[in-house]
Amino acid sequence: GDPQTAQGLAEEALRLYQTFGDSFGIAISQQALAYSFTEMNEPDRAQRMAEESVRGFEAIGAEHRLLWATRTLAYISLLLGQNERGRKLHEANLLRARNLGNRRVEATTLGALALLCLHEGRLCDALPMLIKNTPIFEEVGTTVDVATNLTRIAAVLATTDEVVAATELLAHTGAVFEEVGVDLKWVTRNNDEAQEHLHTQLNDEAFRAAWATGAALSTKDAIQLGMVALAAAQEALSVRAD
Repeated sequence: GDPQTAQGLAEEALRLYQTFGDSFGIAISQQALAYSFTEMNEPDRAQRMAEESVRGFEAIGAEHRLLWATRTLAYISLLLGQNERGRKLHEANLLRARNLGNRRVEATTLGALALLCLHEGRLCDALPMLIKNTPIFEEVGTTVDVATNLTRIAAVLATTDEVVAATELLAHTGAVFEEVGVDLKWVTRNNDEAQEHLHTQLNDEAFRAAWATGAALSTKDAIQLGMVALAAAQEALSVRAD
């Protein structure tokens, strides 16, 4: 989308909600601004808005909206290199999501923590998180949720022996995002990094073949492929550890 336009609309909404004294609307607008500033590569402004949004939802007891606002704040904190803060926010949010029965936030938080584990070199922790969250997304996630999680799986698998599966999943998610018209900057960045790495692991012919196979996968088959590959990678890791 257009983050500048979104920013303008959110700022206008914020002014109106402040005029009417609508605390919920104010917090919603602040969260929208946080997201817009993130997309505009202004993480410091984004963090300030996210913190305001979290405080606002907390003050009025909007527990489920607080989950999503905290998810946003944790993501921005990680963007700013505040890994410890980001991790603690995600971990606390995961507990709250489970207590509230919000399975969608539970799933997305597990995915975020899995990527953090991957970046910290803790593959053994990343794999079970994705094995756990994938069936949840399959049950309660949107099309974009599922595709986004498959990109996380691909990024993790790209660091294992399951490079063909990783390539197929990247191709599948690329086709899905193109079909629904969604462009998430952090997903594109992660996919580009994974794709560049996979090019070093497969020759051109093998890469093209895997890409063509993945682009033709149904979502159901892509999920199954991801689960099988994750299990295989976890088994291989266990064998090496022994």
